[in-house]
Amino acid sequence: MRLAANGIEILSAELNTREDGIAIDTFILRQASTSHAVEEHRYPAIGRALRQAIAGELDVAALVESWGTRNAPRKRTRVIPARRRSMPQVICDNETAVSSTLIEVHAIDEPGLAYKIASILAGLGLEIVCARIATEKSDAFDVFYVTDADDLKLSEEMMESVECALTDKLTTVEAVKANSRPQTMSGRGINEKSRSDYQATSAGCR
Repeated sequence: MRLAANGIEILSAELNTREDGIAIDTFILRQASTSHAVEEHRYPAIGRALRQAIAGELDVAALVESWGTRNAPRKRTRVIPARRRSMPQVICDNETAVSSTLIEVHAIDEPGLAYKIASILAGLGLEIVCARIATEKSDAFDVFYVTDADDLKLSEEMMESVECALTDKLTTVEAVKANSRPQTMSGRGINEKSRSDYQATSAGCR
């Protein structure tokens, strides 16, 4: 998203789409380069950038890639190799919400991760009904409630496709070199605490 392209990290976020199609999104941010709060003088520029991105006036993917090239990953060297090889972990669940499918992603945090996940989901033709994004130290715990193009829960076949797409495209270079496929979990949550924390979110999702 445009925030990542401006070197802004999302610590947590709640994304909701009303029945009338209006999106109401709330973000808690920090500067990626310093890990400090975003300086107030940057607020107007961030606001303008977001409006341009929403209007489709910018190539956000190219901007995110450009920022990542200019700023080498900061956190990867601090991640324990064994933990890196076990991620990302992805599950799909049709039981939690009444009329949408829950997708949980536990991955090593990196700039633009939420944008990357959302882009993968959009590329599969899915609609994000609501989401919660959370970052703890070097880990990202992201939950998305989605429907297919017909506003229905995902089929078993589509859930498998989502799990494979997210797992493959979020796999780190180190994990590939280690020839260790990240875990794709089915039938249970990635993290029971995060699952319970997200139950309140599901109440507002279809």
